[in-house]
Parts: sequence; C-alpha cells; structure tokens
Amino acid sequence: MSYLIEPKKRYNANEFLKFVETEINKPGYEDTRYELIGGQIYMMSAPNPNHMDLSKFIYDIFSKYMDGKPCNVYYAPYDVFLISRPIRSKTKKINKSKCGDVVQPDLFVLCDESKKKIDGIHGAPDLVIEIVSKSSIRLDYMSKFNAYISLGVKEYWIVDPLKKKIIIYQATKDKKIDDLLLFTYTFDDMVESKIFPSLFVDFAQYKWVTE
Repeated sequence: MSYLIEPKKRYNANEFLKFVETEINKPGYEDTRYELIGGQIYMMSAPNPNHMDLSKFIYDIFSKYMDGKPCNVYYAPYDVFLISRPIRSKTKKINKSKCGDVVQPDLFVLCDESKKKIDGIHGAPDLVIEIVSKSSIRLDYMSKFNAYISLGVKEYWIVDPLKKKIIIYQATKDKKIDDLLLFTYTFDDMVESKIFPSLFVDFAQYKWVTE
C-alpha cells in the first residue's frame, strides 16, 4: 500500500531527500520507494506483475517511436522534481528548498534534456504515465493529477487496470485544470498521444496475468 508519512508535516525537497536517505539505511528498507507530493511524503508499495508488465508493454512502444527523435522515454524509479516557479539558475537546477513535489512516474517522456541532472529530472516532463494500483487510486487520480497539470506536464495518462480504462488529460496553454482536454478509452481501444502524432498504443494487444 501507499502510506502517508506524518500527515501534519510539510517537507521541501531537501528535507525529503534527507528523510529518504535515513530511511533506506534502516535494515529492511533498502529498496523502499518514497514520493513527495504537495509537501507530504508517501511510502510506495511494490508493483504487482500486471503493473510491471503493462509498464514494459507501454515503454517498448514509446521507446520504438522515440528512436531517432529528440525526446526520450524513462521509467521508474527516477526522481522528477516539479516546481511552479521558473528555474532561474545558470545551471537550470531547481531550488530544492522551494520544491514540494518529488515524484517517480511509472513512465515519462522528456524532450528537454537540459532538465536531466545527476540526481534526477529538474522540471516537468512533456508526458507522464501512471499505472493505477489499489493503493495509488487517490494519488494518481487526484494528488498527482493536480501536481502534474499545474506544474507543467503537457499530457498525463492514467492507465487503470482495475477499471480497464485509460484517461488522457491534455493541458492547455494556461495550465488551468478547468480548461483541460479530456479523452477516455478502454483496453479494447487503440490510444493515440495528443502531443506526439502517430504514437499509438493498442491496449488490446496486452496479455493479462490472471493467475
């Protein structure tokens, strides 16, 4: 499951990274993943086989499409630092004391490689995909949705194996949540990206793990 750590406390990215460093040095917590969303820390649950297989299925399609293009697709765990303020430093690094969102999307596409730093991605990816699990429903549909759209992600996919549906949100230029373009699909559909023409995912071809 995903657990909220200290609900009444708000962290910035610097504090979050120190917290994570302390936690993963404890016996039995070495592989534990954490995310910072809206200043609050969440401990993430391990993905199940369908989650992992779906991620690989989508990644392979995206990776083939991006071959030879100026964009790349990445997969978790990969820290992405999001911030509403413009990055004004010469190195284009985020001020972590003013950053309250450090996420690890299941998949994301990055076209501005200057955002790629040794400790993760500094700034919003162009496209993000989250695969829903029972423990991540609220995060994927609400908390992460608000963070991604308000902090610069152009296209957000929610791939929901529980409801057998895919939702795509496309941000408008003003990044207002009320003005989003919304597209819904089922796992029987051919799904096309809205910002990458002719990037299709035929979800009917995915083979479910059922036993």
